[in-house]
Amino acid sequence: LKDLMWVLWRAERFEQAAEVAAQVLSRAKKDTDAWNMRGQAYAALGKREEAIKAFQESLRIAPGQIKVSLTVIRLHLDIEQVKTATNLLNTLQQHRR
Repeated sequence: LKDLMWVLWRAERFEQAAEVAAQVLSRAKKDTDAWNMRGQAYAALGKREEAIKAFQESLRIAPGQIKVSLTVIRLHLDIEQVKTATNLLNTLQQHRR
């Protein structure tokens, strides 16, 4: 299923990629690749809040994902949640020291 998830992503079939990611997660709830794919697919579909939730779950499982953290910050900026984005960036900077 994970291979299918990536094939769908590359084919820009984002809705289907998100659905397959959900299937992967039904079998492996801690699969960060699937959570991140779900987030990417939702973001590509303009579903930013759903994307944030998926990425946050991935970060809960594996907090050290800098690119994912930065993506969440960017998504918060996209939906004009500047204060939240700033707080997340400050937290990220503190953990990097």
